[in-house]
Amino acid sequence: MKNNVLKHSIVFFLVFYLQSCRTDCDQRVYFTTQTPIYNSLSKIRKSIESADPKEIISVDQIVATTNAFFLLERNQGIHVLERVTENSLKKLSFIKAQACLEVSQRFGFLIVCQGPDIVTLDITNLSQIREVSRLENVMNMSYIKSDSFISYYENREVEKVLPDDCVEDEIKYVNVEDLANPLKPHASNSALNNNIYACDNDRLVNVQIDSQSGDLQLIKNINLGSNRFRDASNINNGKYLVIGHADNVLIPFSLRNSNGTPELSTFAVQPSNTCGNTYLINDYLFYTGSPENIANRSCNGKNYLFIRNFGSGSAGFHKAHIFTQPFHLSTQKNTSLLSDGAGGIHLLDVSNPASFELTKDVLGSYKQINAQKSLYIGDIALVWGNEGLFLLDLSNPSNIVLLSKIE
Repeated sequence: MKNNVLKHSIVFFLVFYLQSCRTDCDQRVYFTTQTPIYNSLSKIRKSIESADPKEIISVDQIVATTNAFFLLERNQGIHVLERVTENSLKKLSFIKAQACLEVSQRFGFLIVCQGPDIVTLDITNLSQIREVSRLENVMNMSYIKSDSFISYYENREVEKVLPDDCVEDEIKYVNVEDLANPLKPHASNSALNNNIYACDNDRLVNVQIDSQSGDLQLIKNINLGSNRFRDASNINNGKYLVIGHADNVLIPFSLRNSNGTPELSTFAVQPSNTCGNTYLINDYLFYTGSPENIANRSCNGKNYLFIRNFGSGSAGFHKAHIFTQPFHLSTQKNTSLLSDGAGGIHLLDVSNPASFELTKDVLGSYKQINAQKSLYIGDIALVWGNEGLFLLDLSNPSNIVLLSKIE
């Protein structure tokens, strides 16, 4: 192959850029990218079934009931871990579910965002999960292609022909985002009473669930008029719902009416130029600096946890606290567990965010594991990171104990 051919591999999943310095004009560039693989919607919808437990490759979300933990592996399915005792878990089964994007729990049902659909699963019998209700084609509609949807992604080599306009020794930037959809399908859920609020990349969907049967009813489908949205979180005892935008715009909705239907609020929320998620705790916005699933070219502060006021209707900058790789927050009342990447986990007192200080409000830490995702429930935490899945005892914050590694 000619010496002047550029080979460059990029595995980012949103916007792909190539940079090269050449002494002669090149006509082609080669790289690898995650290419969407489609499957028919009928097959995707029939893919939900219980199977034997399998190796956990990644964890994108963790939810729990009184007797089990459910770990989402995006586009693959849901790992079910039974709580054998209060402080021990075992792998029980795996729920196959192609194109699964989000999972939450309400009234003993699992709510799964699967491709363009929202589904409820009866988990009364953990060994035999049963689908009870499905709303079809309510979100992620732009990813439907000839009655098919993206089932998964695989790495493929791509060739790009460049325009013949390069200059000797010039640094050449090539925008190749047109070779794949710039955003992957996405879903994020929040719940209040029997209302479920789900956002994808460009809309907010309000669904109600029957607490007895698990049946779903579509209440409202709101086009947000843009794209790249990533979060749907409630705040202030159910008064507000805030949609987080990957380009750092936050859109508040009011949930004050009696039936919980979201209405666009009249005040604006100042954005934060970060890559991570947005959390709403005690009338304050918490931003994690490290990216989880959405890349952002303009983000900064990847080792910061940002805190801004929200309750007054204006989110002026408040504080930024340095950690290692703050990825994720899991909160119980006035205590949050921060998954801090290579920095481990930190238990934080968030009862008074306005006066939060590292010296007094970090109640305890455990730095011997890598932590990227967690669920803090009762006195225990289930934590996922580069080194695997761990169960920890947080009953004494000053002496956090590793109970087991889940194999």
